[in-house]
Amino acid sequence: MIYCQTKRLKMNEVVKYSNELHELKFNSMNEAQQNVFFTLLQQFRNTDGYTLELDFNKLFELAQISQGTNYRKEILDKLGKLQEFKFRYQINELGDLRQDVIFPSIETDSKNKILKIRVSQGFKERYINSPLKGWTRYELAEFVGLNGTYTKTIYRYLKQFKSNGRWRIRYDDFKELLGVPEKYRASEIDKWILKPAIKELSAERNLFDMRRTPFEKLVVIKHKKGREIEALEFCFMPQPVSELDKDERQHERNLTIIANDIQREQELRKLKRAAPKTHPITGKEIDETQEYLGRYLRIYNDKLGLTDMLKIEKIEKSGEQLEVFLRNVDDGFRSSMQFDNFKHFKNTFERYGD
Repeated sequence: MIYCQTKRLKMNEVVKYSNELHELKFNSMNEAQQNVFFTLLQQFRNTDGYTLELDFNKLFELAQISQGTNYRKEILDKLGKLQEFKFRYQINELGDLRQDVIFPSIETDSKNKILKIRVSQGFKERYINSPLKGWTRYELAEFVGLNGTYTKTIYRYLKQFKSNGRWRIRYDDFKELLGVPEKYRASEIDKWILKPAIKELSAERNLFDMRRTPFEKLVVIKHKKGREIEALEFCFMPQPVSELDKDERQHERNLTIIANDIQREQELRKLKRAAPKTHPITGKEIDETQEYLGRYLRIYNDKLGLTDMLKIEKIEKSGEQLEVFLRNVDDGFRSSMQFDNFKHFKNTFERYGD
């Protein structure tokens, strides 16, 4: 069998999708199926509509499919698994749900040497096009060149947090996310998953005739309670943001602000219609911090040389003091800020808020 080499891939083949995709689990995919799946995401990202016609040679090159006499069967064998994946999402304010298959139809066309594949409209709009939860972005060639399903999965999640160089996850969630066999003990997870992944993801490699490392100084820290591991924390050198990334991120932030402004105004109108300014029983004023939930603070990040867009998710009071809980819309990183009183917070918001 002949396989196309990763070095033939182009530098501009970039996989980009919503961070919300990481809420779905793809741990039953093997290595080749992951290559095909994320190749298709990259292609659909650059395609209008919901049907893609992908040249066979393009698929062979990007997904490293053998070009033997049974290539049609191999294509459908690899992609057939992808049709088992379903996703569920809310479709209205009543909480009604819809369940779709990600790729409803896949067809080979030997005459024209193309693969015809259709993606669910709901999946594309929510997980490929939507900027509301920030983006995960990486080069397809680097992803395809990695060995092992566990390593590929860890790579994708680390890329979500590349700007701050830190990903922490509960140990049980980590095992579920990767589909680790229940019989594996902690020592076996170390031996067969963590150590090989850390070694490969921190090793220098040749990509596009350049020496580069996926994650420099990558280590994993085990947080324990007694003898039990409670969480894993992956730490690495934060990756600089390119000028192109900065422009794209600013554009995406603007779209996010517009979308959330519309949503916030709708919610505020509902709140004003539904609730008086004072509680009808106690006569106390309604909490004035509530109108700031879902809004944003723009805080300049000296380390990365760009402005972080921080969404206000929750505000807690302790006497006069406030603690404001924030989430970075680009990488999902959560943090909090403390204020002496509401006036202190309000003045800060007037200066840095959207």
